[in-house]
Amino acid sequence: LITGGNQGLGFAIAKNFLNKGANIAFIARSKDKLLTASEELNKIKKNDQKIFSFVCDISKTNECDLAFSKILDHLSSIDVLINNASVFGPMGRLQDIPWEEFVYNINTNFIGSIYMCKLTIPIMQKNKYGKIVNISGGGAANPFPALACYAAGKAGLVRFSEELATDLKRYNIDV
Repeated sequence: LITGGNQGLGFAIAKNFLNKGANIAFIARSKDKLLTASEELNKIKKNDQKIFSFVCDISKTNECDLAFSKILDHLSSIDVLINNASVFGPMGRLQDIPWEEFVYNINTNFIGSIYMCKLTIPIMQKNKYGKIVNISGGGAANPFPALACYAAGKAGLVRFSEELATDLKRYNIDV
């Protein structure tokens, strides 16, 4: 399961999993980009491989729940979760940017990724196996001028991932 799998790094990851023979499911906000990505991936899949894509904004738990339910209707298990979905802005000094945009960024880059883990972990625990990759990018490593919300969300995701790795080690789930 790849969040933000319709373009850029997420699309490259989806393509790599397909080339290695995996079935994939990916979600993203943009229906048009999702359809384009699905068409491209269907061109390279092998006959027995399955590709499923669903529109989902991971900042909205109701959309996550619906997409996750649809994915499980088609795939019997989820072995890997790649939390790649992200938004970059808003740019500017904290006191100057719209608060709603700041909150949306945190809800996407941090809370949404955590929620996708929450949905996926019980399946991985049941299977006694799983891999979770939370992509944080450079925002967690260095200050980004005028991007406080991006840096805060990505730094939070790194610390969350460290804690989650410790919690899930006993279930053979790598983070």
